Amino acid sequence: MGFIAYVNIPVSTATKAEIAVQNVAAASALVVDTDGDGTVDFTVDQDQAADPITQLQILKKVVQSLHYPSKVEKSITIPINAAIRLLERGQVALADTVLQTLITHLHALANQHFITPQDAANLIQTIEQVRSLL
Repeated sequence: MGFIAYVNIPVSTATKAEIAVQNVAAASALVVDTDGDGTVDFTVDQDQAADPITQLQILKKVVQSLHYPSKVEKSITIPINAAIRLLERGQVALADTVLQTLITHLHALANQHFITPQDAANLIQTIEQVRSLL
């Protein structure tokens, strides 16, 4: 008996994912709709290694699906975009610093009741997973 694992994929309560399986060897890629609007946002192959850039792109879509006020959303997605650009340029240490600062910012947003503590914890967990891959 075999199994397939798709790990470190950021999700929200609106996220929908599908996989077609007749047998483990012939399983399709996991298709992910981060905001539940019926449009596939990302496709993850079963043998695809965890990729920090893809995870951050998915995380950005998850944040957008949470429907925060525009200023709050931008205060989270702008650093995510910055980290993506830094990683694309190979500036891993700077990207890590941006992500560390974002974690601090998420704690502050939760403390000021702009986001829920649970949302903050979930986003921070994903960011920490990304940081572990750097």
